[in-house]
Amino acid sequence: MTTLTRTLRLFSISAVAAIVALGVMVASPTTSSAAPAADSQRQVRNLYGSIAISVDQAWGISYNYRTKRAAKSKAKRECKANSQYPGRCTVTVWVRNGCAATAVKVNQDGFVTRYASDFARTRAKAKRDALKKLSRPKKIIASTCTS
Repeated sequence: MTTLTRTLRLFSISAVAAIVALGVMVASPTTSSAAPAADSQRQVRNLYGSIAISVDQAWGISYNYRTKRAAKSKAKRECKANSQYPGRCTVTVWVRNGCAATAVKVNQDGFVTRYASDFARTRAKAKRDALKKLSRPKKIIASTCTS
C-alpha cells in the first residue's frame, strides 16, 4: 500500500468516526440539560393539612403546609385559640396531598364524647368515610383539603 492510500484510508476512518460521534452528541442530550427536566417531572410537591378538635367542639384546621409537623402545630394552635379547654385540643387527623374530615358525637351538654376521622382524595369522600365510623347522632365538625 502506498503512503497516499494509507493516508486517505486513515482520513476516511477518522471522518466516519467524527460523524458518528457528532450524531451521538446530537441524538442524546447532555446530562446537565436532561437532569433538571427529569427531576422536575419526578418532583411531587407534598402539602400537608391537619384537623384538631377539643371537647367543647372547638376545632382548628391547617392546609398547604410543607411539613406534617407544621400542619399539626397550626391546627392545634387554632383549636386552642377557639376552645374554652385549650389543654384538651387533640390532633385527630393529618393528610398529605388530599382531604381529611372529622366527625363527632356529642352528649346533651354539648361535649364531644367520640370522634372519628378519615382522609381521601376528595372532601366529600373524606366526610362520608368519617361519618360511617360513628353511630347516630353524629355530625362533621371540620374538614380540610390541600391544593
